[in-house]
Amino acid sequence: MKKIKNLAIVLMLFMIIFLCGNVNAAGGSMKAGKSKVTVGQTVSVTVSFGGKVNSAQFKLSYDSSKFDYVSCSEGKYNQGTNRYTYLGMDTEPDLASVTFTFKSKQTGSGKFSLSSGMFKNNSGKVTMSNLSTSVTIEEVKSNSSSSSSGTKKPTTTKKPNSTKKPTSNTGETNEEQTDPIIVQKAELIEIRNFVAGLIDTDYTEESWKALQEAIANAEAAATQEEYDALKEQLSKDVLQKAPFEKTELDKVLRDLIGLPKENYTTETWDALQAAIVTADNAELKSDYDKIKNKLTINDLILDEKGFIEQIMDDSCGHKMIILTLASAVVILIIAIMILLVMYEKAKDPENLGRRAK
Repeated sequence: MKKIKNLAIVLMLFMIIFLCGNVNAAGGSMKAGKSKVTVGQTVSVTVSFGGKVNSAQFKLSYDSSKFDYVSCSEGKYNQGTNRYTYLGMDTEPDLASVTFTFKSKQTGSGKFSLSSGMFKNNSGKVTMSNLSTSVTIEEVKSNSSSSSSGTKKPTTTKKPNSTKKPTSNTGETNEEQTDPIIVQKAELIEIRNFVAGLIDTDYTEESWKALQEAIANAEAAATQEEYDALKEQLSKDVLQKAPFEKTELDKVLRDLIGLPKENYTTETWDALQAAIVTADNAELKSDYDKIKNKLTINDLILDEKGFIEQIMDDSCGHKMIILTLASAVVILIIAIMILLVMYEKAKDPENLGRRAK
């Protein structure tokens, strides 16, 4: 009987692997629309999935010194993390490819790289290979006729208009002013109020330090002329947002690929989707930290009715071939077990003795 059990276990494992294995081999491709462009031109990079998919996620990195990101045709691309996400969640796949548009800005060779790719289609989850493509950026060629003839247009210089304040003829003497100097510092007041509500770790150390020094110098300015020379530095644009990783968001998006929405309650599913959107839009680390604890599928609550219906759908789908093969395997197991039992009984000494009598 031990042999029968071992054989049954092996056959059952084979059937489970055959029916439940849904992670396929690598797929997908990436191609640039042009291999060469000039500075200022746009270039498209298309990622194809080899067929229509329900959802997809991958990282698309590029040389930011050579290109500026412009747009993508479907889904959402986060420039901070270089992560692309498409969550169709529909029953029928509808996305076959996505096209990204970039604008070239500096001569040289720029590379686009795809990594950590995964998508889901009717066959299950599919892992994408690491892909890459390169585009060469050339200088814009000048067609000016004046440059070839070697002639130069004459330059004209304008004399600065010198204005003088009229002298007073009233007989008053030019005595030195004794009134206190009043410096208008509206920009300084505005930037101090703005900085008061910020968190320093949300910005790069260099830009935060530069703005603080500009504020200190503006506060020390004793004349309007000194202040006016510094006020351009009192700008919100001086601050640069500090980059940060969205590890929890990346993980929950990977976990959601292929996860049936119908299996879970509407409240918990919608709450997780809202947390994903908020985290994906977060540009400051402090904003992301407020939501990251909600980025987990562990908070999803199973909808018992929907879960049972999903199991029935998965078991009784339109793929009759798989069902037929599964039934054949079960029948084969039963037949083998019956034969082995009969064989063991035939070998039993007691049965042989009874037959001899």
